[in-house]
Amino acid sequence: MYGVALWPDAHLPLDVRLAGRSVWGVRDGVYNSVCSGESIELVLDGTGVLTCNAARHELERGDVFFLHCGSRHTYHALPGMAWHKIFVAMWPDSTQRMMQQLGLHKVVRVRVPRVKFARVKRLFTRILQLAHTKPPFFRDRLSERAYELLIELAQIHHAQAAGAAMPAAVHAAMEHAQQRGCRHVTAHSMAAAAGCSLRHLTRLFCKACHMTVCEWLTRYKMQHACALLQHTNHRVGDIAESVGYLDPQHFTSVFKRVTGRTPRAYRLAAHPGRRARAGQPGGEPA
Repeated sequence: MYGVALWPDAHLPLDVRLAGRSVWGVRDGVYNSVCSGESIELVLDGTGVLTCNAARHELERGDVFFLHCGSRHTYHALPGMAWHKIFVAMWPDSTQRMMQQLGLHKVVRVRVPRVKFARVKRLFTRILQLAHTKPPFFRDRLSERAYELLIELAQIHHAQAAGAAMPAAVHAAMEHAQQRGCRHVTAHSMAAAAGCSLRHLTRLFCKACHMTVCEWLTRYKMQHACALLQHTNHRVGDIAESVGYLDPQHFTSVFKRVTGRTPRAYRLAAHPGRRARAGQPGGEPA
């Protein structure tokens, strides 16, 4: 287990407190405990049982479970092979706000599909490595990796929840957004593709995905913007236009509301080495 900080940093949108791995035998467990922070754990091998707020969940390889601040829980390994987990614990204040924005604040377990398991495990491992090695600006980088992890888990959760009983109109609207691209898609064009009014489509989205059409579309566009900021050197204004925002200031405001930081701060956190070059001739574009 690797500690990160004794005190939270109010400037970070997500602040990791510690990370580690654990291997539990059949006699190992936590009983009738109240969580003081926000924790996320991935089961790598073995099986266990979690009882959280009186609800029982059997956990096996590929399951991610959340221990939310204030929840009362008991969990322990089941007989058989050792229960191997990797975990990330975060300071609660900013994390609770982000969990709520992503629709994860009431989620206890996410069953990660086999095709997604390697990526989710890799995100956990990157957080663990940063907490262990503590390179320059590691708390900023931990915040970035934690955000990527929550985004991935939110996408998996909402896809599973929507797939369980997704109305055809919601499916058609999402397909339209993915096929047309961020620049041109709007909530109204999604409704037209779904063959219903925007008001009716919003009701369907709220029921299936626990968010409005506009909220879903905004998160979809910001996820694309995050990828462009992290993996390209395009200017913020060009990225804003590529995801359908002609006003860079409006884009920056929306991006900060969704991610907790400005596009420039997001890019610098993803690539701390660029801090020294920013503002210099030939340096990082604004």
